Amino acid sequence: MKKIILSVLLFVSPTLWADQYYQKQLTLTPILGYEANALGNITTLGLKFGGDAQSMNHVELVTNLSFFTPSNQFRPDTNFTNFETSVRFGVFDQINFYGELGVALDELFVDGIKNDFYFGDDYEHEYEYDYRRDSSRPDWFVGVGGGWRLDWLTVNVYARYRYLESLQEEYLRDNYDRYLVIPDRYQWFTGVELSIRF
Repeated sequence: MKKIILSVLLFVSPTLWADQYYQKQLTLTPILGYEANALGNITTLGLKFGGDAQSMNHVELVTNLSFFTPSNQFRPDTNFTNFETSVRFGVFDQINFYGELGVALDELFVDGIKNDFYFGDDYEHEYEYDYRRDSSRPDWFVGVGGGWRLDWLTVNVYARYRYLESLQEEYLRDNYDRYLVIPDRYQWFTGVELSIRF
């Protein structure tokens, strides 16, 4: 229960601080994003606060659910979901340009899990391969993006450099084959994001 309360406070407090700082209610905008690389794709669905050029607000707070779906080289159950929060600093007007730093909040409160994997070449000899990953390290990302805003629609394209401990964990748990290369935790993704202003 304490972890849930702490995660809610981490999510809500930056928004309240920003609202007090700018002395104005922040604009709340729904967003839908899609990013991909050779390993798979990530679909995001969430909300964006701030980024109002008229009030000289150069900060956006973004929170979303992200869903990783693997490419055909992995089994379908190598997928995971993160609850991400990020802060963007930049110019948000008719033309947008920003830098971004984000983290998977849900993974900040997950205890470390260790897994042992056993494989045998035949029935008489069994070999043990022990791959241990500490899942207490959260996924994170940094990125840059830019785009344009119409009256009601904002379109951004972006690139994100992601640390995906979750991908390695899922791969080792469900797909381990000693002859395949374990996917790297550090990956570049490129994508597009749509947001609608009401």
